[in-house]
Amino acid sequence: MSNHATFGGQRNDSGLDLFKLFMATIPAVVLYFVGWAYLHFYLKAFGISVSELDLDIQTILIYSFPPLQILVRSWWHWLVLGLVALLVIVWLVRRFAVQDTKEKLANVCNRTRSASPVTQGLGLLVILLILVVVFVPIIGSAAAQAANRKWVSEGVLIEAVVKEPDAKEKSAWHENYKRCGSRRALDLIFVDKESYYMLCISSLDKASALVFEIRRQIGLVSVRFVRREN
Repeated sequence: MSNHATFGGQRNDSGLDLFKLFMATIPAVVLYFVGWAYLHFYLKAFGISVSELDLDIQTILIYSFPPLQILVRSWWHWLVLGLVALLVIVWLVRRFAVQDTKEKLANVCNRTRSASPVTQGLGLLVILLILVVVFVPIIGSAAAQAANRKWVSEGVLIEAVVKEPDAKEKSAWHENYKRCGSRRALDLIFVDKESYYMLCISSLDKASALVFEIRRQIGLVSVRFVRREN
C-alpha cells in the first residue's frame, strides 16, 4: 500500500512541478510573441520580413516593450479595476463563502494542479490563443505608429559609407544611394547582426521611398520600393 502511495505522490509532485514550469514559462512566451509580432508589423510596412533578420531572443523581448507601453497607457484604469475586482472577489469568497463552496473551489484548484501534462498544456494553449486575439490589434497599432513616425519625423540620419562596387557591378541603385546620402535623407529603420536597412523618402513624392539593405561585409545588396500606408 505504501508503495502505491509513494508512486502516486511522486506522480502528483511531478505534475505540480510541470504546472509551475508552465506558469513560469507563460510570461516569457507572451513577451516573445509580442516582440516578434511588433517587429513583423513594423518591418512589413517597409517591405522587410522578420525571417530575413538575424535576431536573438533578447532583441525580440526588448521590442515587446512599445506595445505593452501603449497597452498600459491606454488601458491602465481597466487593468487596475480588473485587479481590484479580482482581489475583492477573492476576499469575499474567503470571508463569506460557506464551507461547502470553499471546499469545491479548493478541489477545482487541486484538480487543476494535479491534471495530466496534456490537459495542462491544452489549457495553457487556450490561454495563449486568447492573449493573441487580445494583443494583436494593439501590437499592430503600436507598430503602425512607429512606422508612421519614420515618414513624418526626422529619425536617425546617418552617412553610411558603402564599398564602391566594381565597374561591372555598378548600377543606378548605387547612384541613388549616394544621392540620398548627399542630401542627408538616409534614415535608419533597423539593424541586425549582418545588415542595416535605411529609408530614403522621395523628394518629389513624400508617400514613396526606397529601402536600401546594406550588408556589413558586402555593401548594397537590395533595394525595395515602399509606399506610406494610410
